[in-house]
Amino acid sequence: MKFASLLLSLLALGLVPGAAAQTAKPSTPATAAPAPAPTVATTNLVTQPGYSFTAAGGWLSLRNDQGNSALKGPAVTGKPHANFTVLVSDLSKVAKANRTLGVARDVRAEELPTLVKNFKWLGERTVKVAPSGTLGVLWSYSGQDQGQGFRWTQLMTMKGDKLYTVTLAVPDGTRADVAAAGRMMFDSFALR
Repeated sequence: MKFASLLLSLLALGLVPGAAAQTAKPSTPATAAPAPAPTVATTNLVTQPGYSFTAAGGWLSLRNDQGNSALKGPAVTGKPHANFTVLVSDLSKVAKANRTLGVARDVRAEELPTLVKNFKWLGERTVKVAPSGTLGVLWSYSGQDQGQGFRWTQLMTMKGDKLYTVTLAVPDGTRADVAAAGRMMFDSFALR
């Protein structure tokens, strides 16, 4: 199916779980003290064509091109970074019958167990995305990436011919303030 291959290739470009969470090998023993807590209270508004969100201070921007956004959370020695991504997929060349949120959801649901080691569904529901109440699919799942346990929260929504996939990936052991800052960014996502 053309839609499936298009979606898979776009997801491979930036949304393979943990792809933005690469870290260097720790240079200190595992018993080393965690890095000092960064200030995550300072925020700024990120606007892109079609959407906006409030980025937490202390999160580093990794990519901001072609309407996509990726940020990684503050580092903790020896742990992968939490990461936040927004991937915008242009579906204008996909057959109109396959250009629906339901089809996009089904394709993503089929591929997740093949991408995430020890994949486990935690929940799924239909939500309304601000400000206009556009329908979206919100789900969470857990598994492993880079040998580390992760929990992902993901929102998929459509506006016109664009599919917006918003993902927050939080490794096990992430500090509470970093996880809360990531959740604040996720919750602030809005279509424009």
